Amino acid sequence: QEIRELPEMPNDVALRLIGDICSTSILFCGCPDQWAPLFHMEDLKLLQRNSKVPHNINMLYIEELRHDFVVHPEMIEPVVRFCLNSIRVIGKGLNVGDTFRLQDVKSKL
Repeated sequence: QEIRELPEMPNDVALRLIGDICSTSILFCGCPDQWAPLFHMEDLKLLQRNSKVPHNINMLYIEELRHDFVVHPEMIEPVVRFCLNSIRVIGKGLNVGDTFRLQDVKSKL
């Protein structure tokens, strides 16, 4: 079921709990995006600067990306690249290039 109500601010308590366990990567789409609006990324960066949420929350904003990217073939590659790069950063030393090829992942979408 789709979420009907969206929070006004990111949940810093939940993000701290998640950050204690693992890194998190969040991809923000171009405007307008009601599910992950750009101001949430700005709020998260402020929370990070104030040490309210961990610095292992990585964020990227892609202006030309839309939330329904999967129905736009030209938008799939930037999303796949973001996912693979996030895995590489989090894995530090895990050579996902040998395991995951961009075209293989794109073909699954």
